[in-house]
Amino acid sequence: MLNINLIPPTIKLKIKQIKQTVHALRVSALLVFLFILASIASTIISSNYYTQKLQNNTSEVAQEKASLTEFDLYKNQALEINERVKIASQIDAKRVKWSEVLQNLNNLTPQSVIFNEIKTMTDKSPNITLFAQSDAEINIVLLQDKLKKSPFFKNVGLKNSAGQAESIPFSLEFDLQNQSIVKTKTSLK
Repeated sequence: MLNINLIPPTIKLKIKQIKQTVHALRVSALLVFLFILASIASTIISSNYYTQKLQNNTSEVAQEKASLTEFDLYKNQALEINERVKIASQIDAKRVKWSEVLQNLNNLTPQSVIFNEIKTMTDKSPNITLFAQSDAEINIVLLQDKLKKSPFFKNVGLKNSAGQAESIPFSLEFDLQNQSIVKTKTSLK
C-alpha cells in the first residue's frame, strides 16, 4: 500500500499547529475546570469549617449569657442581702436593751418598793411610766432621786402618790436618757 501525501507541507504544518492549539485549549479548559472544581471544593470545605466555628461561637455566647444571667441573679441576691443587713443594723442601732433598763431599775429600787406595772412607749415622751407601791414616802423620794442621778434616765417626775397607812401607791414617769448609753454599758460587761 502506497501512501501518497497530496497535502502541501505548509497546510500540513497549519493542521499540525491547529491540532496543537486545540490540544492546548483542551488542556487549558481542563485546567480551568479543575481550578473551578478545586475552588468550589475549597469553598464548601471552608464553608463547613466556618459554619462549625460559627455554631461553636454561638454556643459559647449562649453559655456566657447564661453565666451572666446567673451572675446577675447572684448580684441581685447579694444586693438584697446587703440591704437587709443595713436595715437590720439600723433596727439594732435603735433597739433598746430592755433587760439592761429593767436591771438598772431593779438595782436603783429600794427593797420596800414593789413594782405593779411598767408601761413603755418608745415613740413619745415620757418613755416609761412606773406604777408601784411603797411602805414609806421616803422610799419613793429615794427612788426618784436615784433615777434622776442615773445615766440611764432623765426627766424623772412623780406623777401621783396617794398616802395610806401600810401601802402607798405611786407612779413615776421618765425617759430613757440615751439608748446608746444602754448599749455601751451592755457591751462593756
